[in-house]
Amino acid sequence: MNKEGYEDVRILKLRDKNSKNCPCDNYEELEDLIGSFPKRTIDLVLSGHVHKVTHHWIHNIPIMSSFSEYYVGIAYMKFKKIKNDFIYEETFLENPIPLCDKIFNIGKHCRKFTHKMGDNPDLIGNLEQFSFHNQVVKIDNNFSKIIQKWKDMVEQYKTPFFENEIFLTGDKKKENILQNLITDIYRKYTNSDISILNPDNLRSKWYPGEKSLKDLYEMLPFDNILCTFEMNGREIMRMMNDITNELMIYQTSGLIVYYRKNPMRFVTCKIINEKGEIKDIDYNKNYQIAAYDYLIDGNVHFKNVIKWYKKRKYKCEKRGREILKEFLLNKKILKKDEYYLNPKNPRFIFLN
Repeated sequence: MNKEGYEDVRILKLRDKNSKNCPCDNYEELEDLIGSFPKRTIDLVLSGHVHKVTHHWIHNIPIMSSFSEYYVGIAYMKFKKIKNDFIYEETFLENPIPLCDKIFNIGKHCRKFTHKMGDNPDLIGNLEQFSFHNQVVKIDNNFSKIIQKWKDMVEQYKTPFFENEIFLTGDKKKENILQNLITDIYRKYTNSDISILNPDNLRSKWYPGEKSLKDLYEMLPFDNILCTFEMNGREIMRMMNDITNELMIYQTSGLIVYYRKNPMRFVTCKIINEKGEIKDIDYNKNYQIAAYDYLIDGNVHFKNVIKWYKKRKYKCEKRGREILKEFLLNKKILKKDEYYLNPKNPRFIFLN
């Protein structure tokens, strides 16, 4: 960029994929990347994906990450007027700044985080006007008019179309009612032997009550397409071994998976049919598997699988969210006596 005559601030946006909680915890990838550039090639790094608020420096380069939706960060950057050079030594980062006109004066949040703090005023405080550098923050009427048309457009997504009697959310570490429900729907929709779901795809919570398309989009915000492919029993064993990890357990339908803990490792898996009958996997038999295109294309832990597996009888259906929508439209209500964890046939078994 310098050779082409660019003199503006260079901003590199990337995901620190090795981070567990925030970029401060483990920034090896980020540090290596920044260190690979000539000195003063990068002026500022905006780090994302980690859902944490942080700001720090690596190799004297300012790094900033803000929590989506609720906070924003500001980088104060100084330049020399004559040469337009960035003055690294006088950079100042201010983060987090609430994205609202009113905040709770103790918790400093824009809204109540009921899952953490409840409605206890001793923890969250009282709602009061937010001021920034001694200036009262007010809603901009012109901006409100601009976004109002988008608010009007999403009203249609707020109409309830099914009811839920049970609390549903994702869980990366254990068997889960919602994940069982979705994998069962995907397996039956595609007439597959097995379906696999990455639980980090589920991004919301469904409390009992009426639910709308807005709730469905919040639970499944990604446009992942459900696809099917063929594997023999030996390949399924190898796949399950390759995707086993410490961070999350892949939900399955039509398959019981056996693990050992500390460290987490795959032992074996068996086929389970609609009647609850359990059978050993036939290494030479071909099975049809349903999963998101996102996984089959080699993302997350499937990056190890595509090193040796070549897609066979690969076919994509439609977005997973649309398949779930069709099911819920027909079902009308998710009853608590229909959807529960069956202790007789767990999908994950942890061996001693």
